[in-house]
Amino acid sequence: LEDSMGQVSRRFEPQTKNIRTARRFVAGFLKELAWPGNVQVIGLLVSELVTNAIVHAGQGHSREQIALTMSITDGLVRVEVADANPSPPIRIVDGAVDAPSGRGLVIVDTLATTWGVTPTSSGKSVWFEVCA
Repeated sequence: LEDSMGQVSRRFEPQTKNIRTARRFVAGFLKELAWPGNVQVIGLLVSELVTNAIVHAGQGHSREQIALTMSITDGLVRVEVADANPSPPIRIVDGAVDAPSGRGLVIVDTLATTWGVTPTSSGKSVWFEVCA
């Protein structure tokens, strides 16, 4: 792989049908670049972040579009999903299996090389990175 393979971005309406659209968008870019890593894992992680943005960004906030940005550099995929809700996502603590939400971040924490949250001027961006 080259040192820097590029970056793509796309905006989505906060609708559940766009979870699949986001996953296909990312998979298409990875296929185009012949990404050697696990595309299914990246797709699952994208699904989790986009789902969180759809579910939580609409609570008390405008229904602004969700922005997905993906970049590939030095054998590392980075995906960011930005929404208009400034509140950081909450990861459930171990043993809280009956919690109403937060299990998706357990998946992200388990499968991503690293992940985090970055405040933005209009909300937040939740991101993850996965090595090839």
